[in-house]
Order: sequence, then C-alpha cells, then structure tokens
Amino acid sequence: MTVPREVIWTLRWCARLLLLLAWAAMLSWMIGRLFSDRSFWTQFLFWMPSWILLSGAGLCFSLCAAIDLVAFPRPRAGAPAAGPRAPDGVMSRRWRRFAWVVWGIMVLAMLFGEFRVHRAVLPRERDPSALRILAWNPSEWPPSVEEAIAAHEPEVVLISNPPWRSPLSTLASRVGTTSSAVMERFACLSKHRVLGWAWLELDVSGAKLRTFTWKGGGYTTHDVGQAMLLRLDTTEKLGRPITVWIIDLPSDWDIPRQRMMTEAAAAIKRFRGPAYRRTEDGLDAIDSTFGPSHPLMQPDIAAGDFNTPRGSRSIATLLPNMHHAHTDAGWGPDMTYPRRPALLAIDHVFLAPSLRATRYSVRDPGVGKHRLQVAEVVPRK
Repeated sequence: MTVPREVIWTLRWCARLLLLLAWAAMLSWMIGRLFSDRSFWTQFLFWMPSWILLSGAGLCFSLCAAIDLVAFPRPRAGAPAAGPRAPDGVMSRRWRRFAWVVWGIMVLAMLFGEFRVHRAVLPRERDPSALRILAWNPSEWPPSVEEAIAAHEPEVVLISNPPWRSPLSTLASRVGTTSSAVMERFACLSKHRVLGWAWLELDVSGAKLRTFTWKGGGYTTHDVGQAMLLRLDTTEKLGRPITVWIIDLPSDWDIPRQRMMTEAAAAIKRFRGPAYRRTEDGLDAIDSTFGPSHPLMQPDIAAGDFNTPRGSRSIATLLPNMHHAHTDAGWGPDMTYPRRPALLAIDHVFLAPSLRATRYSVRDPGVGKHRLQVAEVVPRK
C-alpha cells in the first residue's frame, strides 16, 4: 500500500516537532539543574518538576519513533519505496538514538540522585533514640488538623500559621507536649522544655499586599517573611540542647529567590533582639545575654515553608553548611505543595552537620494546602 505524499510529509514534520519538543524539555532540565536559581529566569527552569519534563520528553520520543515507521518507510531489498525518498531518515534515527541515551542518563540521575529510589529496598527500622519532629504549614485549621498531627506521635511540633481564634491546648494534650512557644505565625509544641526563643521579620522585599476579610472584619498584610528561633532542652534524646528555627518566606513567584535568601540572611545577621529565656516557673524574661554569638543564632534544625524548591542553590545563602533531611533518609519525590496533586517540595527540614536524619517522609494529612513532614533525628557519629 502506497502512503500519500501529503501524509508522509505531514508525519515527517510532526516527528521533527516532537523531537524538538523533547530536546527542549531535556535542555530545560539540564539548564535548571546546572544554574538552579542563580538568576531570576533560571529559577523557573529549576522549578519545573523533573518527572513531568522527562516523562514528557520520553512520550515525545516514543511518538516520534512510532511515526518513523510510516514517515520514513524502509523498502525491502530491490523493492521501490512506498513513499517519497527519505534521505534524512537515517540521520533522524541517529539523533533519536542519541536522544534516547541522553534521556536515559537524565532519568537515572532523577531516580537515584534526586528521588533516591534505591532507599526503597533498604531497611528503615525506627530508632527509638531519635528525636521525632513534625513540621507543617496547614494554612487552615479545621478540627481534623489536631487528629492529623497527633497520628504521627511527634515529640516536637513546628507549625507555621497556627489558629488565631482557638487555643493550642487541645492539640498539646492530644500530642502530650508539655512546653510551648507561640508568636505571630509560628507555634512550637514540645515534649522537651523550651529554654528560650526569639521572633523577627526577615525584611524580604517584593511581596504584594494581600487583603483578608471575614464577616465583621479584615486586614491587609505585606509579607516580608518571618522566623522564630527556639532553644529546646533535648539533652535526654540528643545529649545536648539544640536550636530550632521555624521559617516562613513569601510565596510571590516573581521574587528572585537568590535575593530573597540574601535579604533574609542579612535580617537574621543584624538581629539584636529582644530574645527571651524561659524561667523555671514557666515565664518568659528578657535574655540580657543575647548577641551575635548566642546559641539562638546557630541553628541545629531549620524547618518551615520556604516557598523555594528543595535543592535550590539560594537556600545555602540563608542556611550555609546545613543539609536537607531528605538527603539523609528520604526517598521518592516527597513533594509538599499543593497537597493534591503535590508538584513541588517547598517545605523543608534542614539539619546542621552534627545531626543526621534516620527517617524522613512527607505525608498527606488529608486537610490543608500543604503536606506535612516527619523527620527522626539523631547525633551524627
């Protein structure tokens, strides 16, 4: 059967377009991974999910190969071609073979370098001596939030955007926490005593004004980012007290992330208080010893909603020498936002070099806009 010339040429151009789209997706992936968010425009390439880009490229290559069977017919020896001559067909097939090899290397890099799928077959028994931390930005607070948190049996609960109108005492009793600190958009509930805390704005520029209204009231806010610095007495579990930072950064997509992290790091560096120490009778008093070398300024754990994907180069500007808990013990995409479907990992738990995670996972709590993170932490030996 002879295929009409018009169909042959249409299919050939479709194949070329598919090949071009596949290469564009792979080049976007390579540029994003190479330059990360060093510049404003490359941050968008880095934000594109790997599995979407590479799956799309693989689909384009597969369709291109299927079209090749018709668009570049291979006549039997001595038989006339079933359509127009296709001298470029051999070259196209060579490019596709090369593209398949490059695509395969990228997929392996994603699976083993980014998703760390090899850990799926490794033993992951719980370490009873590990400190179990839950970090979450629920963004809303229906009654089921408390059940979702308590189900994971955390020792330390780090919450961004806790409820304004209802107390946290019910959640504290369900989880079994005995010490807490609450300020602005942060709350920490802990089974280990809070020794001190401080709160500050991070002075990030570029966020748009947002207005929130409800029946009988409302307000307008300008998000410049916030941080809460906490000192917890984890001597029983980790052999010493630790400093925990809870961080919440603006979500505006058009803020260059490198600039945002630089401004946030500068705000923390110039912070001079006030800071508070927790007295034996549970009251907060001004900490007169607070300064640049105070333990609150040296984080052991930093968690929260960074609104910046995991692996972004800019985060090292804010948290130098810290590593992600996913690097130690996570596997799979572990995306946190939006909750359904989760496409980006913008909520994080970072650890100082003296600590390592034995387990890290992202869970769907069934409520809220973000997924929650659970990490188990021990001293690094």
